[in-house]
Amino acid sequence: CVDPLPIPHGYEKTKMGWACEPGYDGNASFFCGPWENCEVDLKPVGCTSAEMQAQETCSLPVVDEQERCRFDLSDCESRPPGSSCEVRCKEPFVGRPSTAVCPPSGEKALLWTPPRCDLKDCPPPAQLPEGYRQTADGTWQCNESFVGEARSHCRLHRNKCSAELVLQGCRTAEAAAAAVQPFRYEESPERPCKEVEECSDPANPPRGYRRTMFGWTCAAGYSGRAEKTCRTSLQCVAEPTLSGCVPLQPCVPLTISGCEIDASDCQGSRPANSTCPIRCKPPFEGIAGFAICPEGNADPMTELNVTLPQCELTSCPEANPVPVGYVKSVGGWLCEEGWNGTANVECTLDLGCGVTCSASGCDPPPSRRLESRLLVPPEEEATWARPHVERLLQEDGVGTCSDPEVSNPCKFDVSFCVGLELNSSCPVLCKAPYRGTGARGTCKAAGEPPVIEEPDCICPEPGPDSVPLGYTQVDGAWQCAEGYAGSAQFFCQNDDQCLVEPTLSGCQLLADCVLPDECQYELTACSHLSPGADCEVACKLPYSGGSTGTLRCPEGNTNGSQAAVWKSNELACDLHCGDDPPE
Repeated sequence: CVDPLPIPHGYEKTKMGWACEPGYDGNASFFCGPWENCEVDLKPVGCTSAEMQAQETCSLPVVDEQERCRFDLSDCESRPPGSSCEVRCKEPFVGRPSTAVCPPSGEKALLWTPPRCDLKDCPPPAQLPEGYRQTADGTWQCNESFVGEARSHCRLHRNKCSAELVLQGCRTAEAAAAAVQPFRYEESPERPCKEVEECSDPANPPRGYRRTMFGWTCAAGYSGRAEKTCRTSLQCVAEPTLSGCVPLQPCVPLTISGCEIDASDCQGSRPANSTCPIRCKPPFEGIAGFAICPEGNADPMTELNVTLPQCELTSCPEANPVPVGYVKSVGGWLCEEGWNGTANVECTLDLGCGVTCSASGCDPPPSRRLESRLLVPPEEEATWARPHVERLLQEDGVGTCSDPEVSNPCKFDVSFCVGLELNSSCPVLCKAPYRGTGARGTCKAAGEPPVIEEPDCICPEPGPDSVPLGYTQVDGAWQCAEGYAGSAQFFCQNDDQCLVEPTLSGCQLLADCVLPDECQYELTACSHLSPGADCEVACKLPYSGGSTGTLRCPEGNTNGSQAAVWKSNELACDLHCGDDPPE
């Protein structure tokens, strides 16, 4: 809806939306229409002042005798400029109320959209005529000792705006025999309605139904059995009714997690009659599973039928660099020459689902004064093979490097390089929860920081419950999920306390395009115009123009306010009034 220019007195447009100007009271809101004349104009309402209250109120719309019985305009009497009201259905008619607006610009005509009011029920007569009875299902029949066929119709008294149920067709056997002429339905002054068994197909079938050479069926995206029935309305009109088809519903999103399970293909709601794989997440290996949303599912609370994969951890990543004090041979891990003990390398799973190796069992030689550590601090459990030792300075404290320096202290662990001896090396590791191959630092000049080779440390994957909507992982790479567009970016952010936050960005939800004026164009075939889709439109009476035109929503559209574009030339629809025919 386009903002009005100029903006009416008493209102202002802010970053937060519409608001009342200083000196005006109330809560600003707005309505867009379409109004009775099919125009779509934004009308702000809700802000008043003493001057506006003193202005002349809007006049009620002029309605004919039939509309007077349908519409209740009592809420709209004496409405000041800048206010709104409800137009309701008057009993015995029912329907949803519509909104009417008294414009703040000084116009005295009330802008309104007539509500749809239908006569759904007819009150029974105050005194039931003799010879009639009502069954449990609401139909009327003749009493015993009466003959004929009971018929009913609803009579609307326009002068009183009231409805009355009229019953006819039942007479005593004596009255029927004495009648000079048989009862003729066509000549009845209060002609009741005939029950019908056949009727034409609906001109505008509801969503979910389609006509084939064999009859009506449920359209794509719907489930059930289509059935057409014919009923007679209270106005004696044969009306076709389609029933039996309900929209297909997606299953509840899969909530399953585990370090060994990759359920990225099953993220979000899964449509009915669809299957998604559940794989083993590397380095786990095994037979994949799957999840199924049942065919024809119409219940949005249905859960996926899940068969879990059979996953095992069959291999452990190689240690690189090799931890100080350990060597890898053909037969397995050994203690480095001069170190004592038996090498033991174990594969472990950390809290971030990272698989790492831990080396233990090799003690340093006494000459190097290395103090053995039996445990790895908890914050370093996810790093590769930090030896359970801490390097100490030489006894004389001469010939050592100064403290090491790295580009990101939150990412690299250089604690083993503190007090490093001249011409000695130390392991440079990845700090938890980063993972990587590791590197080395070397002390080349006493009193100077050691030369550090920074390892390639990989950002930890986000946990199964922390992946935002719109992202999925395929073969280890992040990409936008179905229904989203963009370029998925994955990176890590560190705060001042070195807390690591894996971050995904770049994917946005696909959005339908905005359609043009429905008063000018017939847009029945364009409901929910999704990105990459197109539809045909025609001019809507009383407009006329070319045969048809084609609207298209741009591929990958994520802008909710993007207008649909004409695929070729725009369809020009001109308005012709009265008896003036189009050229």
